Amino acid sequence: MESDLNENMTASKAEESQLNPEKQPDILPVLKVQAISNNGDMAPENLETSLKCYPNPLTDDVTIEFFLPTDALVNISIYNSTGKLIRTITDGKLERGTKQFNWNRTDETKRKVASGLYLCKLMVDNHSYDNKLIVR
Repeated sequence: MESDLNENMTASKAEESQLNPEKQPDILPVLKVQAISNNGDMAPENLETSLKCYPNPLTDDVTIEFFLPTDALVNISIYNSTGKLIRTITDGKLERGTKQFNWNRTDETKRKVASGLYLCKLMVDNHSYDNKLIVR
């Protein structure tokens, strides 16, 4: 009978914590999860692709940096504010890891582009990542 009472009390505490999320049981530990790659380096195994372009606004070159969680087909292109393709930076398969490319503010014919708003578009397999660039 006493064990039934203890089980009922434990069950009601569990139900209460589910109904009232502010009151959590004191027995749950706080866990931090960190992925480690096979080669021992700290690596964001489940991190999605991220795109950074700097400096922005830019007057000369811009660095385009991104992380690939796996090997992938990659296309980086620059478009003007009307959507016209200005320059393809890279188009092909790249290995997993952090990648950097530079755009020197030129179009496909190697002429400097005018000041204005541009779009850096990163395509990774079937996913698209965009970053606005302000050219001064």
